Parts: sequence; C-alpha cells; structure tokens
Amino acid sequence: MTRRTRNTERKDGTPIEIDMRDGSWVPKQRHPVVTRDGDKVTISAATEEEGRGALEDLLRKLDRDGVSYSEPETVKQQIENPEIEVKVQVNPTLWLRVMAKITLAAVSTVLPDSWLDSPNAQQLQGWLWDGEPKFSDGSPAEAPPRHADAAFAMACPPPEHLLCLKRTTDPETGALAIVLFGTWQVLVPVEGRGTPLPEVAWRLDPIAGSVEKTTFDHLVQQTSLRVVKAMEEAETATRRE
Repeated sequence: MTRRTRNTERKDGTPIEIDMRDGSWVPKQRHPVVTRDGDKVTISAATEEEGRGALEDLLRKLDRDGVSYSEPETVKQQIENPEIEVKVQVNPTLWLRVMAKITLAAVSTVLPDSWLDSPNAQQLQGWLWDGEPKFSDGSPAEAPPRHADAAFAMACPPPEHLLCLKRTTDPETGALAIVLFGTWQVLVPVEGRGTPLPEVAWRLDPIAGSVEKTTFDHLVQQTSLRVVKAMEEAETATRRE
C-alpha cells in the first residue's frame, strides 16, 4: 500500500507531516512542541485545539509543582511557504537500475525493436539484474545524480520530471537526460547503432498525472516563453511598487 504521508521536519527541528493526497503536499505539524527559554515557555501547535490541550497539560504540571505563572498569551501565525528539509538516502546500485529501466522504456519507444539487441541496450538490461553492475571497461557502473543544469531546471519546474533525448555531433550517439522533480539530473549514454537518434522529450507532471511528448526544439521554445513571461511579470511588479 502506498504511503500517503511523509514525516520530516522544518529546519528549526519542528516535526512535520506532509500530506501528499491529491497532490496537495500540505505540511502539518505532527504534534505540539514545547520549548523553554529561561522562565519563558513557548508551545507551538498545528491547531488551536492541540495548542490548548498542550497548554492545559503544562498548567496542571505547574500547579502540581506549586510554580506561579503569568496569564498565557496566544498568538496565531500562518506560515507561508514553509521550508521543509527532507533527508533522502539512495542505494547507488538501486539508483543505477532505476535510471537503466527509465532509459530502456523511453528509448525503446522511439528506436526500432532491433535496438534492444544492441550492445548499448544489452548493457542497460544487464544493469537491471547484475549483482555488481559494471561499465564495458570493467569499472563499477554508477549514475550518481547531480543538480540539474540551468536550462533543464527552467524547462522542468518542480515537481515535474523531464526526459530529453539529445544527440551529439554524431547523429547516432547521444544521451538521455533524466531530470527528476526539476532538481536532480542524470545523463545516460545512448547509441543508435545505425539509426539516428530523434531529439525528443517527455515532460511528466506527477500532480496532474499527465505526460506530454514533445521535441527538443519545442521544449526550448516553451522554456524561452516561460522565462520571458516571468521577466515581464517581475517588471510589472516592480513598477507597481
């Protein structure tokens, strides 16, 4: 069963639960947090009811211990666009297998079936099952993610994914750029072996559940228009100020 929530925390350590149902990705504080600074006690909670419950527990404890206190003050605060820190650990072999599977699935839709018998595709298939995947030179196979190039980041805003097949000066060789969540990028070499590689791209929206197949040139045009629009909106906002 797929988990619908994820537990993490804000940078200040506040425990957060992220509700990902219906693509909402709404962060909510998991439980009230009590912090002390000298004689001052602060209670942080997701709702007024939870905060009131934590306050009542605290006051009962203070009364029991015979500690005097001033009238509590309640402050409601709406946190806009809270910054959430999520820590992720990825097994490098598992990551390599995922990249190989994505490459096989995408490239096989735009190249002839014979490509699946090519050394390039056979190597990718081997990475799916080999206990210790290796490159053709015998070195350990790796596909570590890195931050997406600026061009791909502009073409693929989070949380979208992007697959872009781009050839080199040799029309039969190139790479599939895999951009995940508009943030991480991996390049997987692709060889057509007698067949020119089409410069095709797929944009995937995990929230809308949509897939758009396009061309590399069209992707560049869409990105340029998005940048121009953003610049115009920024200029308009500046004039209003």
